[in-house]
Amino acid sequence: MFLVSGSAGHPDVTAGSLSLAEHAPDPASTRELDGVRLLGLPAGLVAGAAGRTLLWARRPLGEEDLEALRGAALDAAVLDLAGRDPIELAHDLARLRRVGAMAARADLLAVGTSGAWPPRRVAARLGLWGVRLVTGGVTVGADSGVDHDPSPGLPRRTLVLGPASSGKSAHAEDLLAAEPEVTYVATAPPPEDGDAKWSARIARHRGRRPQWWTTTETTLAGSGAVEADQDLLPLLLVTPGPPLLVDSLGGWAAARLTRCGAWEDRPGWSDRWLRDVETLADAWRSARRPVVAVGEETGWGIVPATPAGRTFRDALGSLTQRLARDSDRTLLVVAGRAVDLDLLDRLGALDVLDELERPGGLHGTPGRRHETGGPSR
Repeated sequence: MFLVSGSAGHPDVTAGSLSLAEHAPDPASTRELDGVRLLGLPAGLVAGAAGRTLLWARRPLGEEDLEALRGAALDAAVLDLAGRDPIELAHDLARLRRVGAMAARADLLAVGTSGAWPPRRVAARLGLWGVRLVTGGVTVGADSGVDHDPSPGLPRRTLVLGPASSGKSAHAEDLLAAEPEVTYVATAPPPEDGDAKWSARIARHRGRRPQWWTTTETTLAGSGAVEADQDLLPLLLVTPGPPLLVDSLGGWAAARLTRCGAWEDRPGWSDRWLRDVETLADAWRSARRPVVAVGEETGWGIVPATPAGRTFRDALGSLTQRLARDSDRTLLVVAGRAVDLDLLDRLGALDVLDELERPGGLHGTPGRRHETGGPSR
């Protein structure tokens, strides 16, 4: 049994009366004190007591640490934030899982602080990866009762929606950041020569992805499936494998609308598009692996000035509605913050909004949207 203390600036792990912070061995050396076996690592230590094993990573993990922990199947891990962005801790966890260092139901905890991030938001973000933030004291024992699956709380189908530059792609990446394997499905065509801004945007997205993620481009020229007009995305969804991150549905829609002849208003393009949507929706419903798909909300700004723009807006809007119907979780991202739309439904929040709109609603105050002259829903 271990006691993990998250005291600000002075986190510690104790086994009985033994403070691991005070008795950490040198890297690659071992010792045994009061029945507790200790192995030193460059980034921290591993402790074993009463049939339980625990990693305390006091610094970011390096390759030497990972090699020493390969196949260890540890029961618990304590990771020190040490002022880092929580995403770095998630990536450390993914690397531990890749080498088999953590047992499938390992208890995962974080201690310390994370720069300017407030503790409440840090705890919520860590919760995406099945990690608990310790601010007081937590006992780690054989009957902790915490189930930490390698994909903690990861639904089969997650839809992440938001307007342009809202942070939706970054949040979708966060959802899978602690996974040992991820297939990133890039639906946008490669940037054309001379399009510096689009090239820079794609480069930023690539730079955020961990190096162990693999990438599949559904519009890559020279692909046999693309040349045969075979849609790769439904095939990927129904093929077992690691989690998928699809970024984005707008890129997929643009490519399929092009194939259907929507921009030239070819006869029958709408029927071809609807068949594509149904094929994708069937594959989404039958997905054989966890999938997170990013979708653009294009109807929040001005009405598009061109027929093609209006066609794209309407087609993409109907597509995201269709997929949301069969999603296990639908998130809306605005200003980098995610709102769980399914949770709002469960809490009856939509009823609260209706009450706010009603003149005299909610404690007899005027309807708030009517006060500002804004349109009601």
